Amino acid sequence: MHPRTRDPYRPRGKEPASTSCAVCGLQVEDGVWKTPKPASARPRGRAICPACLRIRDDYPGGLLRIKGRYLRGHREEVLNRARIVAKKEAGTHPLQRLMRIEEKPGEIVLYFTGEHIPVRIGKALRSDFGGSLSIRYAADEKYAVAIWTKD
Repeated sequence: MHPRTRDPYRPRGKEPASTSCAVCGLQVEDGVWKTPKPASARPRGRAICPACLRIRDDYPGGLLRIKGRYLRGHREEVLNRARIVAKKEAGTHPLQRLMRIEEKPGEIVLYFTGEHIPVRIGKALRSDFGGSLSIRYAADEKYAVAIWTKD
């Protein structure tokens, strides 16, 4: 038996069909938050999706640290690649979003609403630019830390 991971933003039950997020406009279809189709039914209920709740509460589900000397000369290139992957990921998994970017001395930290997206972006950076990637998942909750480094 696997230990249960704790995620305070995971809904206890499913929202009714056609519930719409009051913040971002995502809509529940078949029990899942999705980007509404142009001809979708008019929303019957209002709620706040888990991604918008995380953003409101500033409670990320994962982060990606970008470090190393390579960053000095390639900052924009690396950030653009990260943003492209984040946008693509949000298109297929709309609850996986980039929350914010913080620049710190010698590194950039990207915070996300889910634990999968920082890993995917870290893997894309490693594939495109080389370097090393370490990934760590929290044992007791749904949270991932990815660190991409290139010197």
